[in-house]
Amino acid sequence: MYLNFVFLKSKLFHFIQLLSMKRHFQGFLIILLTLGFLGNVSAQEKQKANISSIKWVNDQVELTILSPKSFYVGANIFVLYIDNIKIDRNKQYNIGKKGALVFYIPKSQFDQIKDQSTVWMTYGEYLESDFSNQLLTQFAKENPYNTWNLGVLKKSKLKK
Repeated sequence: MYLNFVFLKSKLFHFIQLLSMKRHFQGFLIILLTLGFLGNVSAQEKQKANISSIKWVNDQVELTILSPKSFYVGANIFVLYIDNIKIDRNKQYNIGKKGALVFYIPKSQFDQIKDQSTVWMTYGEYLESDFSNQLLTQFAKENPYNTWNLGVLKKSKLKK
């Protein structure tokens, strides 16, 4: 009986050692996997975008915005703000790996826009009524990854 007790005690000791080694191995594996994933993490970089062209098509203006990467496709929409005017009619497509957005501006709205007005774009319709440059500048500081200052609109570049 004493031998059985010593044998069981020995087996129990080995079993506890195996469990301890298994826990250490699991911990090591978790640390290794975590470090592997952290190697792929980088700071989010704001997508670049710029006004590519502006042209008359029928009774509206088509303003095209290009980006070196595809634009995000999700539940929100891209919205353009120029001179306190909100434009949300657009078409989104890709040219290879580059992204393109074409905004459609009715002639009546385009006539209200002053030359050299600042052009803003957001991903999502956040602003209800005040689209002033001051408010959009503040909004861009608070939401840098979904707000773009696209520069100024030069009506002289309008192609007919």
